[in-house]
Amino acid sequence: MEEILSQEEVAHESAPEPTTETTTETGNKRKRGERGLNQFPKVTYRVTDVSATGQPLAPEETLPKWRNTLGFLVRDHLDITVREWKNVDNNEITRMWNRLLTRFVLPQGSEDLVKEHTLKQWGIMFRNYKSELNSKWAKKGLDPTKRYKITAGQWAVFLEQRNSDEFKALSESKSELAKRNKYHHHHLCIGGYLQRKLAQWEQEDEAQRAQGLPALPGQLGRRGSRWVRARVPAKKANSGLSFADPMVEEAAKNIFKVAAKQQAGEFKPQREKDVLTVALGNPEHPGRIRGISSKEDGKKDSDQCGKECIENAIATRKNCLIFLRRRLRKKSNR
Repeated sequence: MEEILSQEEVAHESAPEPTTETTTETGNKRKRGERGLNQFPKVTYRVTDVSATGQPLAPEETLPKWRNTLGFLVRDHLDITVREWKNVDNNEITRMWNRLLTRFVLPQGSEDLVKEHTLKQWGIMFRNYKSELNSKWAKKGLDPTKRYKITAGQWAVFLEQRNSDEFKALSESKSELAKRNKYHHHHLCIGGYLQRKLAQWEQEDEAQRAQGLPALPGQLGRRGSRWVRARVPAKKANSGLSFADPMVEEAAKNIFKVAAKQQAGEFKPQREKDVLTVALGNPEHPGRIRGISSKEDGKKDSDQCGKECIENAIATRKNCLIFLRRRLRKKSNR
């Protein structure tokens, strides 16, 4: 029976490989510093904690291995000619899941929850994988069959699909949609990194409050603070709020300005019209923050307006009722 790694051993196992020139299994040389393909783990890891949505949370050293293995299984099992994740054969998905469980031990009773979360991640990874094949290989006239587990026949069909009028029209519409979202670049990923960042932000906020200083959520609201923090590059995260993109920096300034107006009583958030949506100028999905999972920041957290939002809604409804009653009286008097 294979040994389950301790946390210290996992840390050693998860360490990056030296960036010297190496030779891959296919015989192609990898340049210095170039990232190699993820491989299926040779040892077994234990997941000790999962979120309410089924996302593995601990130990931190295991999370990169978990994410990398999910990506490996997508590339190793799935046919790139399948148009959408929902069309993937269920038997193949079952084989992927069973293979995953040979290398990761989950907390007792969490398997169904983790599986539900994992299938969603695989759907996203499958879409991203094919998008990368299109942008980095198909559009450049390159052949990925020597690097990935793709047959010449599959690649020919994939190219035919990408060159179809239907795909070009869909791609064009998505490109136009992406252009409207000026601030889509963020520094979080789809894995457990988000959970670690949320915990880190909570600790930073507690430290601020302990010193008698205002925490960022108290200034910008939860949605505004998370939007801003998700766009701080990792290298600058410890030096305060600093942004690489001037457009993001300008948007952050707008968020602070609108938040200041709210605190001064000059602006009152109403439902989806909160600090974040007003500052950005292009309403986001209610309760959603781009770069933050909707599972982690749902409608109930929308700017933490709570009682204020409810009071505004009740007041608006009362005013409407008063107005309608007055109109009815005028009509009846005629």
